[in-house]
Amino acid sequence: MIKIIIILIILFLLNNFYLKETFSNTPSFEWGIKSGKSNVSILNTNLIDSINNIPLLSLYFDRREKNCKYFYDFFSINYGGFSKTNDTNFLVPCPEESNGCDTSIRFEDKKQYSGMNEPWNQIKSLRATEDIFKNGVNMEEIEVDEYNLYDFNNKPAYKIGSDGKREVKEYKQFYRRDDFLDQIPLLTLTFIKEDEDNGYIEYGERNYIIKTYIYKGLYSPNNRDNKITVENIKKFIVDTKKKENP
Repeated sequence: MIKIIIILIILFLLNNFYLKETFSNTPSFEWGIKSGKSNVSILNTNLIDSINNIPLLSLYFDRREKNCKYFYDFFSINYGGFSKTNDTNFLVPCPEESNGCDTSIRFEDKKQYSGMNEPWNQIKSLRATEDIFKNGVNMEEIEVDEYNLYDFNNKPAYKIGSDGKREVKEYKQFYRRDDFLDQIPLLTLTFIKEDEDNGYIEYGERNYIIKTYIYKGLYSPNNRDNKITVENIKKFIVDTKKKENP
């Protein structure tokens, strides 16, 4: 019995180690010195707010895709994807066998979602209070079609406001390669910096380069008590910002 307990403890420690060490800080997308496109436009994108300032944290997801649901409960009013709490789109009545339910929680396919355990909901809830999300990044979310990922460039981007809620206004995305999005959910951190010598993305008579880093860590598990994924994302943001601004 003692041997079994020891083995379980060792497995837990190993698992916890790998959960915290599975992301990379290598830029995977860059417009500027090494590669680029001269006609890239950042007009009407959320990237404008990040010029020479704080990076843009972007989430690509499909509200009904299985893995995305574990990362982001779009249907919850607890920092879900609806701009107004009385929006009834995709709202399914409480299951009959529930004997009543919390009307503040959305239901989908007879499953109850609260938005309390999912990492992106938690991150949005921390937007107004925790410095790393309040002042350390700008945020947006882009909903794509899991069966047509190559069309992602044509989807609108929605800004996450300072209160953690998704804004109604639709923004454009800045151009990425058509094969950029090969999985969902996908979280990226993008920097845009002035570079008069090497940059060739023009905005306001100045030249810029863009660098995007992809979060390659786990997107689950996560819950209210053990925020493993949220902590990993925090570390990803901090370490990547240090790399860009040593």
